[in-house]
Amino acid sequence: MQLLWYVDPETGNTTDYQGDRVTRVPAHETLDGGEVVPGFRIRLRDVLNELDEETQ
Repeated sequence: MQLLWYVDPETGNTTDYQGDRVTRVPAHETLDGGEVVPGFRIRLRDVLNELDEETQ
């Protein structure tokens, strides 16, 4: 199985492509690595907030 995440850099909203399935994931929800990266979970809003703090 293949996994691709397209992250909108402005909003953090992500389009998650896993095999034939396409899912939209808002930045405040958790992305899951599924079968490709078992156990990997991340909430992009947390990452974007940290990046914003570092650039200020």
